Amino acid sequence: MIKKTTILIVIIVIAIAAFYIFLFLNKGGFGQGNAVGVNGVNISKADLNKEIQEQIDFYKSRNQKIPDDKTLQTDVTNVLIDNIIVSQYAAKHKITVSTAEVNNMYAEVVGVFNSHNNITGASDSAFLTQINKMYGMDKTEYQENLRMDILKEKVQESVGEPLTKWLQEQKKTADIKIY
Repeated sequence: MIKKTTILIVIIVIAIAAFYIFLFLNKGGFGQGNAVGVNGVNISKADLNKEIQEQIDFYKSRNQKIPDDKTLQTDVTNVLIDNIIVSQYAAKHKITVSTAEVNNMYAEVVGVFNSHNNITGASDSAFLTQINKMYGMDKTEYQENLRMDILKEKVQESVGEPLTKWLQEQKKTADIKIY
């Protein structure tokens, strides 16, 4: 009888230990709702899914065939990884994007949109309607994308080579975890 009790206790202790090891290994990872990590910065599943949905909305708005789920997830994940690597480089090298730069770029994009659509004035309402239809984004989200685009341009200038080539090299040494 003692043997069966001892074996049961050992099994319970091992199960508890395995559970805590699992939690420890997944700290900040899958157990926390993250999809990918880059050099200690995590991208949540919710953020990944939001970006995927924006891509789906774009394809639908253009009446284009939506790529299969795996391709779409891989493509969006790669863009998010690139954004983190660019942001980390920019922070390390004190490269910033001002609100004025974002606002100027936004005004330029709206101006081109209005001109191509024969809209007079500086109103951005038609543009925002189109952005919402194409990506499901509001003005703030669109401006954050512009901020990243400007930052990518600045990082490319700083590294002195095409950004895609530089990013491929960075990914070789980055600590990237797919959860």
